[in-house]
Amino acid sequence: MLVTVLAAGLAGDVHPLAALARGLRDAGHTVRFATHRHWRSVATQTGLDYAELAGDPRAVVTDESFLRVLEAERRPDRLAAAAVSAVRSLARRVEWQSNTGLRAVIQLARWYDEALMNDVWSACEGAEAVIYGAPLAYHGYYAARALGVPGVAAFLQTGHPLDHSVPGRRFLGQQIIWQIFRESITRWQRQTGQRTAPFLGPFPRWHEERLPIVYGLSPSVLPEPDAVGGDRHVAGYWFLDSALGTSLPAHVRDFLAAGPPPVYFTFGSLATSHPERLTHVINAALAVTGDRAIIATAWGGIGPTPDTDSVLCVEELPLDLVFPHVRAVVHHGGMMVTAEGLRAGRPTVLVPTVFDQFDWGNRIAELGVGPRPLGRKELTPMRLAGALTATREPEMVRAAAELGTRIGAERGVDHMVKVLDRVLTSGRDVRWRKS
Repeated sequence: MLVTVLAAGLAGDVHPLAALARGLRDAGHTVRFATHRHWRSVATQTGLDYAELAGDPRAVVTDESFLRVLEAERRPDRLAAAAVSAVRSLARRVEWQSNTGLRAVIQLARWYDEALMNDVWSACEGAEAVIYGAPLAYHGYYAARALGVPGVAAFLQTGHPLDHSVPGRRFLGQQIIWQIFRESITRWQRQTGQRTAPFLGPFPRWHEERLPIVYGLSPSVLPEPDAVGGDRHVAGYWFLDSALGTSLPAHVRDFLAAGPPPVYFTFGSLATSHPERLTHVINAALAVTGDRAIIATAWGGIGPTPDTDSVLCVEELPLDLVFPHVRAVVHHGGMMVTAEGLRAGRPTVLVPTVFDQFDWGNRIAELGVGPRPLGRKELTPMRLAGALTATREPEMVRAAAELGTRIGAERGVDHMVKVLDRVLTSGRDVRWRKS
């Protein structure tokens, strides 16, 4: 069976779906992996056919307007002020738009989404099934419907507007997202001779038909979403092992061998407008605790720092290879870096910035595998030092190790491939009639 897997966004959005795609390929399917050009190597190195999707995720998350929204955290007043600032900034840079900031952003989103929808359609043509991640839920849903083939949503967290397993979905949140994309999707539908989507979106039909949802979540970490069973499935995380290589660089191995296990710091794909401040906080906290450290600058979340006998600065490392060699991890709370740290059985300190990162931080504290999360705005050297000290507590170390053992035994990709084989070949409630 030819299966198209649609993956858009950052590493935490793309890598798990690549792992799932590789599992499908190993099970005998032909898999076409559609993602941004930035992640092309993830597809090719995994042995998947590649199809390109519009967009540059790194350009988005390092843009000053995006950083304002991130740094607003969860406070409504900060988010509102940051959103207004981002709107104005984008409006100034999009010369062909009107002077109305909100309209400019909506038009820009629709212009980009029209290119993305066309790429999605090209990637899905000829496919016998479509699997789509949350960022492309609308696109994948309607592409599968147009082809008359099975379509399955692959979510990496609960709470997506199309996720009918969570009761009481917020109508306003659904409509804000849907109305931005509606015009480009309906225009594409008219161009391809399809029946256009309803003005209020696919939600009633989605709920009625209960299309399949698979979750890349660990039942050891989160309680199963409501109504799991039937067409909703949870079996464990989807790990793409060694996505950045099969061995650690020699200088990293030498550093690890030269002393006690270090603490690993990373903020992954999320940048910040003041990375030097975060670097100062980290170095000052390390001076208090005496920890060795590996600091990953990645896309600009942490500023570079000179290498010393106790601190090694890198750009990025394969987390599945380095985490087993550290004593604790400190990061922003992206879903997959959280999963990697928990699988390695290491205590975790979260410094969340936005959205679900706060939820992961609270859940880690509830599980006893890390201290309470430290919001970026409240982060100081002494608070970070206190959190690092807490990760040495024997009870926390033991709880983290036990959780890591359970997660390692789940084999989420293998289980989910078996589920998808059943779903995609059954045809029950997942095939569409072409409109």
